[in-house]
Amino acid sequence: GGEGLEYYYDRILHGSQGYSSQQVDTGLRSIFGSTAENTHSYEGYNIHLTLDSHIQFVVEQQLDKLQEQTKADRITILAMDPMTGKILAMGSRPTFDPNDFINSTAEQRKNLAISLTYEPGSTFKIITGAAALEEGILTPDTVYHDPGYLRISNRTITNWDSYVKSHGDITFSEAMQQSSNVVLAQVGEKLGKQKFYTYLQAFGFGKKTGVDLAGEESGLLLPINDVRPIDLATMSFGQTNLVTPIQLLTAVCAIANGGTLYQPYIVEKITDSQG
Repeated sequence: GGEGLEYYYDRILHGSQGYSSQQVDTGLRSIFGSTAENTHSYEGYNIHLTLDSHIQFVVEQQLDKLQEQTKADRITILAMDPMTGKILAMGSRPTFDPNDFINSTAEQRKNLAISLTYEPGSTFKIITGAAALEEGILTPDTVYHDPGYLRISNRTITNWDSYVKSHGDITFSEAMQQSSNVVLAQVGEKLGKQKFYTYLQAFGFGKKTGVDLAGEESGLLLPINDVRPIDLATMSFGQTNLVTPIQLLTAVCAIANGGTLYQPYIVEKITDSQG
């Protein structure tokens, strides 16, 4: 096992050195009796994955479709059961043909679902909103003013649609629906960096999830002592800090299941030759 799943489970798949012994009838038992034959062997175990073949098939189809439509350099799709942390499907582009491994590159073989680090953008607003709701600093109906911009120090924060319209007075639910950077920046400011970082760490950001695959990255959180007001604002709507796809999905699953952060896993069970 050189990489990925086989590398992670190499010791289990490879097995341990040993011998098996059996009696062999030579056909001359009346003269010589039977003889013992020793056979050198390696007894490895079998791993059974959590992947759902139907979901994986759809994921592979969508990856190809997205690559054709968007011409993106990198794409990854990851599906997880929020009630267990079980990985149901995982794929990325670029990819490679395992039958032609020798002609593949390290970049083609990289599992982007666990190794890609990036600014999550507006998908991260789910995390900020969950922290704010849990802390009781707002309700879904709390009203915020969104003129389309927000001045913090010498910087101006705008929305993706600020050049088209200003939202005016909107509820937090409406701000989430319309993906308002201005409102989420206000929410982050009210949370404060100490509480915000407590939730970032509780949701598993800034560290590896511990998924049973080789090559996982840990993402990157700006050191809390270096966080300026503008940093707190931008990280509230998914900029500044870096995450991995599996980190983000694991955190979102914790919100979906009511608050339990499960460790993701891809091996369902391990069996020996007798099952």
